[in-house]
Amino acid sequence: MRYERQIGDSVVVVNCEEDLSQQAAALLSKLEQLHGQGPPLHSGTVVQFGWSRLVLKPDGNDLVVCEPDFDHDPFSRTVPEVDRTLRVAAEQAGVCRLAKAVGPDVSFAQTVVIAKGHLSTPMIYLDRRDPEVNGFSGWYLGPSAEETTIDSQEQLEPVYIYQLLNLRPAVIKVLNLPINYLVVFSGDTIDMIFDATGTVVWPAQD
Repeated sequence: MRYERQIGDSVVVVNCEEDLSQQAAALLSKLEQLHGQGPPLHSGTVVQFGWSRLVLKPDGNDLVVCEPDFDHDPFSRTVPEVDRTLRVAAEQAGVCRLAKAVGPDVSFAQTVVIAKGHLSTPMIYLDRRDPEVNGFSGWYLGPSAEETTIDSQEQLEPVYIYQLLNLRPAVIKVLNLPINYLVVFSGDTIDMIFDATGTVVWPAQD
């Protein structure tokens, strides 16, 4: 679907699936706000939007909002739609509502450290720490207690967050939780979310 709004001298266009109409409207409102704050939106304007980076590109007299080409080269190529940007942002917001907590944004260009061989393991956990190096999201993904213990740095490898879209997309939705939060997965289902004190915050405890 095509959603558009007159912003300044340009018609700004957002292309996405129909079920993302509310998110598209929110994005257009955000762009309108940024335009009002200045500088004005123009061809080539880059906007950091949650985990993604959007670029405005000309199409005739319109400006089309484009997201990174996550299937090929998201660092230098874009596509004239925003489905993945909006869908992941909505899923991340939903998990943060469940946990009643929001952490620092991650970027598609950051990495998650993975225990080798365990990205497809059914029972996993994700643990967020203060990132110690640039480009690292702070997230570690490893096997649950029932699986092999990881005790060597040689058994760890970085994976770009955008690569998880194809490798294990369900985990991306938890990546906006705060530092020192821990999430346990069973397959693609969140079993539990623990806060920084080790208290279970989801499912809600009686």
